[in-house]
Amino acid sequence: WDAPILINPTHYSSSNLKQTKIHDLIQHPPLLPCPTDTVSSGPQPVKLTKEERKKLRRRTRAQLLSEKRFAQIQGLAPPDKNRMKIKTMYKTLLDQCVTNPTSVQRLVDTEISERKKAHDLRNETAKLTKAQRREKKLKKFAVSKINTGPNPNDLNSNTKPNINTDVSNLNDKNSMYKVSVFKIGWLGDSKIRWKIEINAIQNHLNGIGIVCGDKNMVVVEGSEYGIRKFRKLMLNRIKWDQIQTKDKQEKEIQSKEEVEMKAEEEAEEKKQRKEESGEGIRRGCWEVWEGDVIGGLGSGEGFEWEKCGGEKQVRGVVDEKQVRQYWDC
Repeated sequence: WDAPILINPTHYSSSNLKQTKIHDLIQHPPLLPCPTDTVSSGPQPVKLTKEERKKLRRRTRAQLLSEKRFAQIQGLAPPDKNRMKIKTMYKTLLDQCVTNPTSVQRLVDTEISERKKAHDLRNETAKLTKAQRREKKLKKFAVSKINTGPNPNDLNSNTKPNINTDVSNLNDKNSMYKVSVFKIGWLGDSKIRWKIEINAIQNHLNGIGIVCGDKNMVVVEGSEYGIRKFRKLMLNRIKWDQIQTKDKQEKEIQSKEEVEMKAEEEAEEKKQRKEESGEGIRRGCWEVWEGDVIGGLGSGEGFEWEKCGGEKQVRGVVDEKQVRQYWDC
């Protein structure tokens, strides 16, 4: 290792060193940031409970009120107007109520309407626009970007991790995605497939669904919020054991036709119906894996179904969509 700084590699002495190769500077190779480490955002605030937040809000409002009253006592702020109501107007304006009660009631009604208008105006001013409401909703489906910039060893860095709010492009290679894999026993009902696809689109999830007899799989990727809502659909909302089979739905129509058919045709049709309706196949849905993946699945944007006739065709699809590891798990 010291051959570059020796004149004669076989002889070790101070006079055998190449002085041009030696200096008083120390080389420190730069540390490369780990791609899975997020940027340090500094110390995180303590998460308060609901009761603690209420208590803090009461204290803040009481402090502001005391400062306002102190300013009014010092004459630095105008005093508040009396909040007259119909119930308290006789206590506030006793003399006027005795002499002219009609004008006093009209005055009180006017003040009440003005306070209501001011209240409605404040609410209208604080109301979000259509674009702001959409942006607030999309933030729930945002994914966090991994660290590719500042040095994570810099203790003075207070940069927070970037949030990708553009959910229209869910194939960013610098983002961390939640991935969930579901295995389903029978998926021959088109209504159930439509419900799964629509929910994946509404929750801004990418993924693929593979339909192959009694072995079916659904893989989705996206934000943690979207995956959580999709999981509730797959495991709770859809009652897999209560789905009517195609054989039961067409029983009355086919009963008249089966009387006239031959025994061989009946056996063949019954076998075909058994495969289509999922009779004898285990019903249910199970989440077999869930985790984080950098850059997403790479299976493309949106959600799509792939119907396969056998294991060989399934292998070709999962290799093309880069989800073979999920099919084997």
